Amino acid sequence: TLARQVMSQLELRRAILERDEALAASRQAEERQALLVRELHHRVRNSLAMVQALVGATARSAGTIQEFQRSFAARINSLAKTQTLLTEDYWQTALLSEMIRSEFRPFDEPGQRRFTLNGPRVELSADLAVPVGMALHELSTNAVKYGALSVAAGRVDVSWTVRTTEAGRRLHLDWT
Repeated sequence: TLARQVMSQLELRRAILERDEALAASRQAEERQALLVRELHHRVRNSLAMVQALVGATARSAGTIQEFQRSFAARINSLAKTQTLLTEDYWQTALLSEMIRSEFRPFDEPGQRRFTLNGPRVELSADLAVPVGMALHELSTNAVKYGALSVAAGRVDVSWTVRTTEAGRRLHLDWT
């Protein structure tokens, strides 16, 4: 009888321990979900602010409705590419090299080297990736309209370095 009572007590303690572990895991999952929802709200607000800024910038530079539509659609597409890179890493970081390749993909023709990329692995946090992605889009758009990619033999070379200064790490990008 005593042995059965000891065994019952041990089983009860094990069951209580398992329940406590399950409750702790459930709380952690709830906290993570709440964090993800807050992060999603933050990202959506930032994305909408970016779209609003794109509308203003595009409207200021477009001469016709058709030009506005074409330019705005291209900018939204660039923003979408950056968002895709970010969501592949759960909104943590995006690789600079992949962001640049994404902008050059329409010009990546077999047998022709229209662009070269050279630099260390740089992961941009989400808050930096979106504006850098838009800047890369503007650079590539200008290269297509007025620069190297506006002629058949033209090419663009992009290199970058990361320097550590007293103020922190600095990205230096050369677009030639």
